[in-house]
Formats: sequence, structure tokens, C-alpha cells
Amino acid sequence: MRSFARASRWVIALGLFLSLPAGRAQSGEKAIASRPILYYGLENGEWVTKAVHPDGRSLGTLAKGQLAGWSRRGDRFAYFTKGEATEADLVNVMGPGGQPETIFRARTGESVFAGGWQSIWSPDGERVALLLATAGGEPFTLAIVEVETKKVATTFQLQRSVYTRGDGPMNWPPYNLEWSPDGRKILLAWEQTVILDTQSKAVETVTTKPAMTEWRPGSDGVYYFDMFGPVNLWLKKIGRNDAVNVLDRAQLAGWNMVRPILLHAPLVKLSASGSRLAIAAGAGDEGTSTVLVFDVTATRAGSLGSPAKRLQVDGVVVAMEWGPGEKKLAVLVNSRDDLTIRVLDLEGGAATTLTKVAQRGTDYFSATDLDVVGLVNMISWVP
Repeated sequence: MRSFARASRWVIALGLFLSLPAGRAQSGEKAIASRPILYYGLENGEWVTKAVHPDGRSLGTLAKGQLAGWSRRGDRFAYFTKGEATEADLVNVMGPGGQPETIFRARTGESVFAGGWQSIWSPDGERVALLLATAGGEPFTLAIVEVETKKVATTFQLQRSVYTRGDGPMNWPPYNLEWSPDGRKILLAWEQTVILDTQSKAVETVTTKPAMTEWRPGSDGVYYFDMFGPVNLWLKKIGRNDAVNVLDRAQLAGWNMVRPILLHAPLVKLSASGSRLAIAAGAGDEGTSTVLVFDVTATRAGSLGSPAKRLQVDGVVVAMEWGPGEKKLAVLVNSRDDLTIRVLDLEGGAATTLTKVAQRGTDYFSATDLDVVGLVNMISWVP
């Protein structure tokens, strides 16, 4: 199992983009709402996966290992851990009350390099995408694993420019990996941002800078914020050389979005159906955040218009996940004293605190540690 020191050094954790298939969604709002929210935790200096229901009922620790999120089917979740005997990196899946099943075991000299902000699961729940490193940290390979057969179906050896800068392989920022809504392509944002086509094996560059990214509903383009640049939202369509400025910083400032999320660009999250886009950034009052929700369509390319919903949050929103019926958002909030998971009701505007993830000043969270782990998305919900 990774120690907290190693996890902090690599700054690795998973936050995830999730959905529920139509057949399960038709079973009713009550069944959907009962699906717990997964989140990371630390016990005795080791990463664990925990869960809490939307009504605040805690399920405690589900597994020892770093969170890798619910599958899109909502019947099982994945997590990263270590083999007890061999210390090999493992990827396990299990249902909420089931037994863990190993779907990937790293070979000698190989390690699984976990990242932040998004999901390893394909939309059909049949594949996971893993970033693998050899001994010494590079080269990096993106591997697609079939969950049922446990076989590696496709691999991409990444160009060094994707994950390096002048002084060597990037440890910061952590990478962002996300499957396209159509399940064909993978968006990988690290030192550069690229799109990998799992069928044609084509690789297309979105931007040569680190970015906060999200797919367009039709899988034909990518929204992104420059990680350390001005607060502008861009859209890069696949096959086009130029990017369109969708929302500029003046517009966002007019909606009280003036600061990146801590060291990052604003967060951006597309809903499961692709009909709503949430953006979170720091507000004018230090220590608060603004969350905007836009109605989007697959055919709308150059403009998002005005936000349909706008909410203010006390604290810095460092993670977002869409919830039941796309009427709620789960958020991880970093405040002066602690990290908490809250649920935002987009209809009524209320914010409910579900659980405290960490408190500054405890034996395993120093002031710096809380800021570090709060910078990456480590929650998962099934809408």
C-alpha cells in the first residue's frame, strides 16, 4: 500500500466522471438517490476508499486503496492498491458489499500511475484506461484493459512532450484522464493535452499547455482552461487547428468568477447526459467559490450563453460530481479548517454538509498536506 508520504510526493488521487445507464435509471429516483458518494480518506497514513449516502449516513471504509470511482453502470467501483505478498500495483473492482476482484496486476518493473480529476472507466463499463510507467518513471504507456477478460486490449506509448518539461517528467500537475461520451476516444491532459483515438490509434494535440479539460457532449471537441493562464474557457474541435474562446475572463468576472481554484484553472464538469456543464472558480470574496451551470447541446459550438444556475459556496470548491437527475452536485470544499463533502441543490440553492473528510492540524494532515490533497478531485457519485 502506498504510504501518505509517497502519495503526497506524487500528488496522486482519483476523482471521477460517472453516469448510470438508462435501464437502471428507470428503476426510480429513490434507487438512484440511495447510491453513496465515494471519497478518499487516510487511515494510519494509508489511502482508503470511503463512502457516504446523500442523506449523511456513513458507510465507513469500503476498501484499502486509492479511489478510482464507480463504474458507469453503478454496480461496482475501482481502486488502486498493492499486493500484500509481492507489493505489485493492483487495480481492483468490487461491489459495495462484495469481494474485491483484481482486474490488473503490474508486471515487475512496472507501476500504475494514478492521476486526478476524472474517471478510468469507459462509458459502457467494460474497459478501464490505465497510465503505466516502467522503472525509473518513464516511458509512460496508456493501456486499455478489458474488465471481464482482464486483458490489455490496446496500448499507446506516449511521447515525452506529453508528460515532460525541460527538467524531466512531470510530478505536478497530476494528469487528467477522461473517456469521450461515445466511448471511442480518451482525453489525456498533463504537460500537454492530447486526444487518443482507441480505434484508429490517432493522436491529436489539443493544447501544448497543462489544462483543465472536459469533453463536449458530441465527443467532437474539448472545453479547456489553461492551467496557469488567464481565466478563459476555450473550445478545440477535433480536426481543427484553432480554438474558439467560448467564455472570456470579463464574462466570468461578471458572474463573480475571478480566481482559479487554488493553483488550478477553474473546474469544469459535464453532466452524464451531456445537457449541463458546471464550472467552479474562486469568487470575489476570498475563501468563497462561484458555481455556474450552463445548459448545453451537442450542436452548440461557439457560445454557452448565460448560466442557467449560479450558486455561491462558502469555501473553495476543489472537486465536483454530478448527482441524481442532474439536479444536484456533490462538491469537495476546502475551507480554512477542514475538507468537507457537501451536496448542492441546484433547484433550491441549498448546500448540505455530509461529512468531514479531513481537519487541519490532525496527526496526518498538516496545513500543507490539507492544501495538497485538496487540489485533486477525489469524490465519485452515480447520477
